[in-house]
Amino acid sequence: MSITINREALRPGLILHQRGTSRFARLIRWALDRFMRKFCERNHIPVVKVWGNHDGIFIKQGERWYIGEALGRGNVLTPIEEYEASVSAGKEEIRIFEVIGASVMEGILAQGNWLNHVKGARYDYWAIICLGLKALFLDISDRVAHSKVRRFCTESVAESWERVRTVFQCRHALPLTVEQVAGLLPRKPEIVTTLREITGSVIIVVD
Repeated sequence: MSITINREALRPGLILHQRGTSRFARLIRWALDRFMRKFCERNHIPVVKVWGNHDGIFIKQGERWYIGEALGRGNVLTPIEEYEASVSAGKEEIRIFEVIGASVMEGILAQGNWLNHVKGARYDYWAIICLGLKALFLDISDRVAHSKVRRFCTESVAESWERVRTVFQCRHALPLTVEQVAGLLPRKPEIVTTLREITGSVIIVVD
């Protein structure tokens, strides 16, 4: 299967949600699944699995589109052509979400926040440890101090948007948070839906 991303349907601030096939991606999903199982069991609801393990934000510079994301080498801009090639090669899957009710200007502000406050920050490896703690002990990682100089993938997206409006509704956003605020996973009663999936209108399957 070959795919292309419809540039005409893009706007700054959209959220890319990724499901990878690497060992690291599977490890993250394993930890997230453990957390969700504990959450579901505690709330006496059917156990569900997390779909994704990574997040980024759509950034436009000039006529080109990028994904602002936290990778091992830090928070960097990745050309969307790299995602098109990787998805087409079967190495990963992606879904795209918009912030419900957000204007184009708010998306531009979120993009600016990523470029001005997140780009270049070091990757938050401590967040991986926190994720393991969350998987093992449920909510303990919510009490771990947030790094002011490092960013985990979803943290970088959340910080960019939280300076504009409330989207993720938690202190330490994780890939499963995207699915929770999109209404795709069980969540705490006070969490409201703030994301809408628009993958079908953005991703074009070529063959």
